[in-house]
Amino acid sequence: MLDTSRHYFPVNVIKQIIESMSYAKLNVLHWHIIDEQSFPLEVPSYPNLWKGSYSEWERYTIEDAYEIVNFAKMRGINVMAEMDVPGHTKSWGIGYPDVWPSPSCKSPLDLSKESTFDVLSGIMTDMRKIFPFELFHLGGDEVNTDCWTNTSRVNKWLQNQNMTPNDAYEYFVLKAQNIALSKNWTPVNWEETFNSFATKLHPQTIVHNWWSSGVCPKVVAKGLRCIFSNLRVWYLDHVDVPWDVVYNADPLEGIQEASEQKLVLGGEVCMWGEVADTLLMFSYLKYFFDHKCRTYSHDKLTEVKEDWATYVVDDVFGKQEAIILPN
Repeated sequence: MLDTSRHYFPVNVIKQIIESMSYAKLNVLHWHIIDEQSFPLEVPSYPNLWKGSYSEWERYTIEDAYEIVNFAKMRGINVMAEMDVPGHTKSWGIGYPDVWPSPSCKSPLDLSKESTFDVLSGIMTDMRKIFPFELFHLGGDEVNTDCWTNTSRVNKWLQNQNMTPNDAYEYFVLKAQNIALSKNWTPVNWEETFNSFATKLHPQTIVHNWWSSGVCPKVVAKGLRCIFSNLRVWYLDHVDVPWDVVYNADPLEGIQEASEQKLVLGGEVCMWGEVADTLLMFSYLKYFFDHKCRTYSHDKLTEVKEDWATYVVDDVFGKQEAIILPN
């Protein structure tokens, strides 16, 4: 996964990553474009959003994004975009302060205003023109609802709607899912959404496990699909984890039924990159491709699942992720 919010990377650097992925037969780049630190993407429907970028030189135009997606396509790589909501969104309000609950309380997004969801829809409409891949990551992790309850206007709206903070979190995630579905996207959400309101998620939802153990067995038991990337074994920035633990981790652990195993799209190894510059990122990439991807693809896939024909590394400039996909 490529994290271009916490660190901006020039288009030519992103192309080098994609080129490297093609040599390793990796076929999905998960682009974590936006986060609370910066909003570097041009959005024609809401042109002030990229005022939240680090600078006017650290931005991606529509043409840049098209160029990246088409460059990847020519190498057999899909690009899955991510827009993490309702948390991780402080950068949005630099261009449009109305999406903040208040100037002193800037995240999560203000759910009491319908205009907030108009912004979401506008962003997704513009992004859909760029990203043809069927999956779209909506985030939904690490949502601290204190900003809603501590902002009197928003808290009054919650009371009028007879909503608890958890109800409000569910309301926002489901509304964002419906917008994505209306754009013909399949929503991907971090596991907190499943842990909080599993039965309310849209049946097409793909749940992304990163924190808790034993999440994927629970997800597939309810008929939803899952991606495994438990931080205790597959977070590359956790350098204290022995390689044999990384190698022996199995996304299908605890799942016995073949019909449920098919619902596990695979596993992601992750490296968050809040402190990863270009040099460090390339160093991690070389190590990852040379010593991890090849080992896993040549040995582990054959050993564990002969029908898992390919795998995907989401290269992260903050987060590197490998997704193993079944046929």
